[in-house]
Amino acid sequence: MPRAKTSTFGPDGWTSGFEDRVDFGEESRECAQVDNRELLKAVAITLEDEGVECHWETFISDDAFLDAGIIVDCRGMGAKGDWPNLRGVRGEIVRFHAPELELHHMVRLLHPRYPVYIAPRAEGRLVVGATSIECDDRSTVSVRGALELLTSAYSVLPALAEARILEFSTQVRPVLPDICPHVGSIVSATRCTSTGFIVMGSY
Repeated sequence: MPRAKTSTFGPDGWTSGFEDRVDFGEESRECAQVDNRELLKAVAITLEDEGVECHWETFISDDAFLDAGIIVDCRGMGAKGDWPNLRGVRGEIVRFHAPELELHHMVRLLHPRYPVYIAPRAEGRLVVGATSIECDDRSTVSVRGALELLTSAYSVLPALAEARILEFSTQVRPVLPDICPHVGSIVSATRCTSTGFIVMGSY
């Protein structure tokens, strides 16, 4: 982000246009869920509209951060060099297409072994997640993980029996020892680190 933009890039500088692109709605506020893929698309569009120079899928080594007014470091497990206690928790999710189901709120299964959520998305899609396995393995979904997700989702919503599976996804959540997220500066005044969001999002 250019230094000239850092004083205006904030609640009064860009969120009005951002809110026009993402409908958070009352339901999202009540059940604390939003379609993160659509959210990130809206963020990218807003950044470009505001003249922020973006470099997608660009590798930057740990000691070669760009000279910018503000650096938001959200590398996840990539920040382990700055956070030695950061550990990975593998999470697996499944996406369904079930247009016959009208689900308007997130549903959670409170089970000691298989705690899952079912979150509605646009165009009849649903997201079911997520497993929690103490490792930083990013390989494809395991048979056990798939069975846990599918069985748990079906037990909550039997109508999912005829839903179509669109996608299985795997990602590793960065977790700090206190299980709490961190947002703030640890390296310099212009570098903001965001990590430790173990309970956030479906990939």
